[in-house]
Amino acid sequence: LFVGCFEESQKCFASATSDGTVSISHCLEEGSWGITDENNQIMLFQQCIGLGTIESGNERYLACCLRGGTIYLVPVVEGNNARKDIVMYATPVDSADCGAVRYIQNFAAGLAQVKSWEEDDDSSSMKYAAMIGWSGGKIDVYELNAEETRENLLLDKLAERGTLSNFVKMLMNMEKSHNLLD
Repeated sequence: LFVGCFEESQKCFASATSDGTVSISHCLEEGSWGITDENNQIMLFQQCIGLGTIESGNERYLACCLRGGTIYLVPVVEGNNARKDIVMYATPVDSADCGAVRYIQNFAAGLAQVKSWEEDDDSSSMKYAAMIGWSGGKIDVYELNAEETRENLLLDKLAERGTLSNFVKMLMNMEKSHNLLD
């Protein structure tokens, strides 16, 4: 069982159990604890190896990581607000591993203050970040973006590689009677 507490809220905590269940519980009016929205409980296909809570303004997220390196950024649903999409990240496989299976040993997530790379710029910004500890002491740090859905990532990759442009050209040259346009 992993438990993560939200820093800004004394009335909310997250937990992950060994069967892959991840839940976000709130303090109820009568003083007991429970899940207030069905979207605050999800079932992952593997056990979580770590949780991290992220709060920024009115936004709260639970970051959870599976042993193989998949990270889920789960929005907390409160009140009558609609749930946003759960964002999934797959950590890249290092090609130097020659196909060896790697397992994550540690996981932490939260807000990180990042200083500008410019020499004459002392500004900084806050970023959602995940730290993953691999065997052998290697640590990877990833920026998590709650607005970056899988569909947007896929669309960006298709545009970057020119695939989207080629697809649009192909559609423009297609006969109106083509069976794909029905």
